[in-house]
Amino acid sequence: MQTILVAILIILILAVSLALILGLCIGLGWVLTLITPFTLFEGSLLGMIAGLAVGLIWFRLLRALPPFEPDRENNMLGDDEYDEEPEIPESRFWRKSEERTWESWFRYILANAIYEDVWVAGGWIGNLDERQQMDLSIRLATASLEALKKRAAQTRKLRLTPEMLRQQLVKEGQRPYEDDVLDLAVTSVNIELTYLEDDLREVARNRLWDRPAMT
Repeated sequence: MQTILVAILIILILAVSLALILGLCIGLGWVLTLITPFTLFEGSLLGMIAGLAVGLIWFRLLRALPPFEPDRENNMLGDDEYDEEPEIPESRFWRKSEERTWESWFRYILANAIYEDVWVAGGWIGNLDERQQMDLSIRLATASLEALKKRAAQTRKLRLTPEMLRQQLVKEGQRPYEDDVLDLAVTSVNIELTYLEDDLREVARNRLWDRPAMT
């Protein structure tokens, strides 16, 4: 029913638009018959051609204009915050190129995925400073990766659950975070698994965790 109503509305808008355009062309044609020897048909046709030409000129002028960019000088947040994107630096995961292994690379990707959501989270997470939020994201990413490593080579559909993450955190001697924190981390990780699952499976099957990451 809703689809039918939308279709009728579109048809009505098109009909009204067409009537307005034709009305303008005929009106212009009538004016031309008063001051020129043109017939009403010839005047209306000339008006339509003129309208198309003017529309084409305006279209080309608008396309030639530079794209609009916000005035950053008057931005209340300031330039730094305007451009800021939350990211945990690579130095938190490796110092040298040879330390950039598959395991550290996966931790880096998952930690930053979690950090993006932690960065905008409310509650007590939002009250943490930047360093504490990064540390929390890294801890959650490390536990998430460990939980996935155990299943990556066998499970058909690789997904993380809050219970998997909770068990791994307890096993590592970490605090059992609240459900909303676990849900946040699990959601972030599972979104990344959409892109990382195949690579993670291959690394797990071939035990390449300590090998340099080829990305």
